Amino acid sequence: MDIAGLKVMVIDDSNTIRRSAEIFLGQAGCEVLLAEDGFDALAKITDHKPDVIFVDIMMPRLDGYQTCALIKKNARLTSTPVIMLSSRDGLFDRARGRMVGSDEYLTKPFTKDSLLKAVATHAAVTRRAESLFRRTSTMPISTILVVDDSPTERLALQELLSREGYKVLTAESGEQAVERSKADKPDLILMDVVMPGMNGYQATRTISRHESTRNIPIIMCTSKGQETDKIWGMRQGALAYLVKPVDHDELLARIRAMG
Repeated sequence: MDIAGLKVMVIDDSNTIRRSAEIFLGQAGCEVLLAEDGFDALAKITDHKPDVIFVDIMMPRLDGYQTCALIKKNARLTSTPVIMLSSRDGLFDRARGRMVGSDEYLTKPFTKDSLLKAVATHAAVTRRAESLFRRTSTMPISTILVVDDSPTERLALQELLSREGYKVLTAESGEQAVERSKADKPDLILMDVVMPGMNGYQATRTISRHESTRNIPIIMCTSKGQETDKIWGMRQGALAYLVKPVDHDELLARIRAMG
């Protein structure tokens, strides 16, 4: 994928890391934004609205976890990919990054190929998210299709969303989700992944590529919480990816931000 013209922000207190990233990204035609710490970055992000953000974990004043959390809490930035940078490759660091909303984890020192691959992987997600955000900003969310093979999960989400005033439709399989999305044209789909028959990835790909349903935003809600799972889900066309047990406040915030 051509990444020329993309705005990429690199937040790191190391001048060497910032300079290396600036050279690699500049050679690929990206517009590069640099910040030395989280406070410096937050001011620039609002003004420049980058397409992809790289943030170091270990920084003075405001560390990478805190910076990522603040970015993801902003309704306008929640779909912007945030990739954590760290010289440590531990499971705890990765898990903590996921908890604050990071989309990927890149170990330093990175290579030119690994840096550009991360940008290319998430750039398509950003562009689709922007397109769907424009669509939902002018078309408020009122009808939501909940797709899950668990009756308990369907009922819990149905009760939550109904209390908030949304009309809720349900489907218990990927096949039903595809058919209901065509027939009922919901404003939003909450999609489980692990289901018998057509799984959530397959259903999301089918819905996001069909002419009559490709503009329906999809949020995946699943117990599959690995980074590769999230990246794969976004590549199929999902707008966002939440790991079960889903935080109800976070889910409602995402829905309100969309419509």
